[in-house]
Amino acid sequence: MNEQKLYSAAPACAQKHPGFSIPNGDISYQGEILSTTRPTCLLGRYAILSTPPPPGEVFQAVAPAVADSDRGVPEAKITRQGLFTSLVAAYASVPKPADAKGARLERWALQAAARRALPGSRTAKCLRVRQKGADKVAVNYSPSRNRSSFKNLQTCGSVWRCSCCGGKISEHRRSELVRLVAAHRAAGGQVLFATRTIPHHFNDKLGPLWAAMSKAEAKYKAGAPWKRLARRYQIIGSVRALEVTCGVHGWHPHIHELIFLAPGAPRVVFHYPAFLPGTVLWEAFADDIYGRWASAAARAGLGQPSRAHGVDVRDGQYAAEYASKWGLTHELTKANSKRGKKSEGGTTSGLTPFDLLRVAVHGSATEAATARMMFAEYAHASQGKRQLVFSTGLRKLYALEEMDDEEIAANGVEPDWVRLAMVPDKAWRFLLRKELRGPLHEAIAEAKGNWAMAIEALIESGPVCLELLRAGEIDGPVSWLTEEASALQ
Repeated sequence: MNEQKLYSAAPACAQKHPGFSIPNGDISYQGEILSTTRPTCLLGRYAILSTPPPPGEVFQAVAPAVADSDRGVPEAKITRQGLFTSLVAAYASVPKPADAKGARLERWALQAAARRALPGSRTAKCLRVRQKGADKVAVNYSPSRNRSSFKNLQTCGSVWRCSCCGGKISEHRRSELVRLVAAHRAAGGQVLFATRTIPHHFNDKLGPLWAAMSKAEAKYKAGAPWKRLARRYQIIGSVRALEVTCGVHGWHPHIHELIFLAPGAPRVVFHYPAFLPGTVLWEAFADDIYGRWASAAARAGLGQPSRAHGVDVRDGQYAAEYASKWGLTHELTKANSKRGKKSEGGTTSGLTPFDLLRVAVHGSATEAATARMMFAEYAHASQGKRQLVFSTGLRKLYALEEMDDEEIAANGVEPDWVRLAMVPDKAWRFLLRKELRGPLHEAIAEAKGNWAMAIEALIESGPVCLELLRAGEIDGPVSWLTEEASALQ
């Protein structure tokens, strides 16, 4: 295998992991040759090494069991913990967007990174491939919001995988929860914010861990014990969201939940001076919630979480500092825009899946390949899952319309929209090739909806202009874009 070697049954192992191949003796992931001075990626329990091990060096196995036929075969020293640790370290150098424009442009960059991590998926085609029967891409503009959008394109509707669809879906869900929480409080009810976690290890694969957590959730709210607890505190409904982060201890799935207590129910108080007859101290409520959750987690095979880390309950009005920066509802809905939190030492304590894509955008070739691989594991585990789960009857109680994620992602026509242009196929492929979808939207906003001015500004915008000149395509597709505009304005 030249200078790269995959030890222990590499061909058979590679066949079990789509994306990995061994062309011409080189190891690659999704077509990218992996070559560094250290191990880079795990393939099952086998790792890719950039060079053969030194003679006589003993390597530690990454799996607890090694078949007799494999005895004496060198194994890689790197473990999943090493992968997660390297990603956390790489994220430390990822720049934050300087302003709102930078944050919007970052969404397009993250979607492009997700496309490379998930080739052939719906996310890879999202806002790139035209809908069936459409021969051109429409560009619409809303004067009231000074915002443009593409139409006649396929959307993936994934809040988990796509930074573009996810942002749109999450904002819709956030507005729903804002109305729901406001209506419940106006009716005299109380809303509590709870976080539930499970024991986890860096060797845990996310798919089985997520499945076990879903099983624990089903057991948590099943049977007579939960019904008694709900009656005791007069819980009339809940909205829960599952969030996933990762760090040096591996994947960390956890549940955020809004718990709605009926108007007139004993109030859960968080300050001892406020303790009065007819109220309940939050510790008692949290202990009861923990008892149910610890039992459910153990019966689901996850082990029993500790009391200190298993359950945290906050007053909905004074949620944790991280949540209160954006408001209670942001914590449940905006996982796609969150970034890893900093610990007291200044290091990153946990990365969101979209932080993995940020590493894929800004990291080295090795770091990017590793980040895409871990994001693909997350994407596979999240397939078919819902971001928010409303308890039965809660939407109806406050007359909230129900829309699924795909409907929200495909919807969004502004009442005052106007059509700026119809982009022909060759020009659209040019915009995709140059990654100009985001910059085009920003140019339209700065030109206040003037298409010709937007195209001119895009061409003259420094590095973009130089890139277009080098490609020799300013007089080609760009002129067609302008011509299309003149027919509509």
